[in-house]
Amino acid sequence: MAALSRERLILLDDYIDPATVDVIDGPPVLAIAPKDGDVGKLYQALKGKHPALDVYKNADIPAAYRLAGHPRVAPLIGIVKEGWTVASRRELDRWSQPGRYFPGGTHGYDPRLVSMHGLFIATGPRLQAGRLVDPFENIHVYELMCALLGIAPVRNDGDPRVTRSLLRR
Repeated sequence: MAALSRERLILLDDYIDPATVDVIDGPPVLAIAPKDGDVGKLYQALKGKHPALDVYKNADIPAAYRLAGHPRVAPLIGIVKEGWTVASRRELDRWSQPGRYFPGGTHGYDPRLVSMHGLFIATGPRLQAGRLVDPFENIHVYELMCALLGIAPVRNDGDPRVTRSLLRR
């Protein structure tokens, strides 16, 4: 989790009219689509406007995210710097209503950031006791679970070599 603060807020209203877009997901990653279909105009309205917001067209999402060109990903993606929040004034007003609150922290930032790393603890008869391993992505847990259960994994993005050292010989 990364701590959030009202002092680290990117207000969409400062750059675009929120009524002209569909916000598909956010924060901290902003997935957004123009209602009029003009991706280029929306891109120009957001690109380089705030130092804590990097904006990409779908096809240009950095390779590390493995999402570039995916048909289920919004036409524009805004990647927010750690600890920043992107929202509209309307959302900010909602957070100010009784019983609501501004979030104190969130996850979903760049997975390479230490604050986004998870904790993996496992024990069992087929696992080495007291074994410490280097950090690894969650996509590799599926392969480990299949090995522990003695079942063949279906095709996936995991690599069994990443967690093989956890298994008893």
